[in-house]
Amino acid sequence: IEMGFHFSLNGCGMKTQENLEAAAKIPLNRLLLETDAPWCSLNATHASAAHLKTLPKPLSDVFFPPSSKTFVEGKMLKGRNEPNAIGGVAWVVAKLHGVTLEEVAEAAWRNTCEVFGLEEPLADMNVPKATTSGAGAAAASTAGSAGPSAPSLMSESAFPALGKR
Repeated sequence: IEMGFHFSLNGCGMKTQENLEAAAKIPLNRLLLETDAPWCSLNATHASAAHLKTLPKPLSDVFFPPSSKTFVEGKMLKGRNEPNAIGGVAWVVAKLHGVTLEEVAEAAWRNTCEVFGLEEPLADMNVPKATTSGAGAAAASTAGSAGPSAPSLMSESAFPALGKR
């Protein structure tokens, strides 16, 4: 951390209690998220499973939709990790840090833009910014407009499937 490195977490990084304790120590300003799809999924035998049980159903349906043994549009392929599961990784990180899912997404978004030298790609797309409350609002207000903003995780533009419910 002192050397300025960023740390990326995926489902395999949430396998043991020791891994969760290490993940909780990663400052949000150094956090990146990944799925490592099609491998490294979050699963019921991992220490993270207890946190995933608290995932609200609308988000669970988006991050972990029903699976099928063969390709069916809108379903995950059984036994394969899919990119949409990154939301589950973000959820576990939020629970470990005691912050909102939106705060984790914002931090990961800013860090990804920083690491890869990206400019604000959403500015021209008219995507709503995530909102924060409580402790996160204070941090967000001090940050001002210093970096790019991720879409709100509960918005239809972030997850079109939420608008179909």
